[in-house]
Amino acid sequence: MHRAAQYLAAAGISFLEKKPDDSHANFMWDVHLGTLFTHPLNRDDISLGLNYENFSIDFLESLALKHRIPLKGKSHKVILESIREKFWDLGFKKPYKYEFHYNLKYGILSDNYIWEFEDSRWLKDLITLRNVAQLAISYEAQNHINASAVRVWPHHFDTSASLTFDGTNKSITVGLAIPDNMVSDFYYYAYGWDGRQILTFESVEDLSIGKWIKGKWSGAVLEASDVSHQEVELFLKESIQELKVALGILKSIK
Repeated sequence: MHRAAQYLAAAGISFLEKKPDDSHANFMWDVHLGTLFTHPLNRDDISLGLNYENFSIDFLESLALKHRIPLKGKSHKVILESIREKFWDLGFKKPYKYEFHYNLKYGILSDNYIWEFEDSRWLKDLITLRNVAQLAISYEAQNHINASAVRVWPHHFDTSASLTFDGTNKSITVGLAIPDNMVSDFYYYAYGWDGRQILTFESVEDLSIGKWIKGKWSGAVLEASDVSHQEVELFLKESIQELKVALGILKSIK
């Protein structure tokens, strides 16, 4: 799904004004539709979506389905042609370009790459995972005055939000990451930024669930398999609290 989501990123890069933090290319997740979708790409509120259950690229108008391109059995070249044709039909004057300023670990898709249908049970598990992440991270963000919107980023494909604090350049970022060389499972994370770099810390209180990692990257992690919504919320709450203390935003009550 990470590779398929690059069709969405390409739309943001092609049609939206570039932002310094690349947020023009990121996505939102709709828990009702089970769909990743771009920011509105024109004044008619057209966005491009990736529907997990149907394994399709969807053209949406105010999140209502306008046109669907199934991925199963089609080549990358055919999908690109179909996307470009539909954007033209919808009156987009700029060309849709499948070009990126970042590299993916999967490499660039060849024209003859064929999209095979992902296992339906696996896709349903991914939908549940994205739903829990969206709801739990949104809940924590709503509890903080200066919190960013929850977004999915095309490069690392993580769902995340950042919490900032008045009068400082410090922040805390929480999210859900895909498996990587640090954790072999999908995992929730939280880390602090001290204004110059990722926060390193000498001591933090143990978490009720999840663990702290110290090293090249320092923060809290929780493997996402077999954890409940409530456990994710507890992990985020406790790790944010400890990071606030480590950043000097809060005093320890211990």
